[in-house]
Amino acid sequence: MKDDEALRLVQAALGALGEVSAADRNRLRVRTTVEKLPDAAARLKAAGFDYMQTIIGTDYPATGELELCYVVGSVKEGMRNNVAMVFLRLPKERPVVGTLKDVWPAALLFEREEWEMLGIRFEGNPDLKPLYLPEDWNEIPPLLKDYRLKRWVEDERRSHGLVVEHVEHE
Repeated sequence: MKDDEALRLVQAALGALGEVSAADRNRLRVRTTVEKLPDAAARLKAAGFDYMQTIIGTDYPATGELELCYVVGSVKEGMRNNVAMVFLRLPKERPVVGTLKDVWPAALLFEREEWEMLGIRFEGNPDLKPLYLPEDWNEIPPLLKDYRLKRWVEDERRSHGLVVEHVEHE
């Protein structure tokens, strides 16, 4: 589908549920809110964006917000090259959004990752448990900008008796 056709399709499908613009070739940017997300997702799926590719989370400490970007595409003939990127912002002090598992089942795994790495709670997701981190992890989520990775690495080295030698290169 051509970019202008995809833009018109998504604008018509979403109406007032989101601001739609062309981001790049075959890429659409949709801005919405936490409240409008479930309806916007359902309408995008009905318009042909039938699978979720990923969720990208970003920490913006200067504004005290977290941003989610849901990347959705289509397996339908004629739409395979088109991608919609749905953005929304959450307050960092209470990052809660509803799950999209009923719209795109793949959301379960991606939401789990964003919960673990950024601390975003997805209401309705029954499987929010560690995916990558140790089960006894008691630090803040590691992709938050205020996480102190260097301190954690130094603590791990010390607790396991690891010695890192500095080697001079010519």
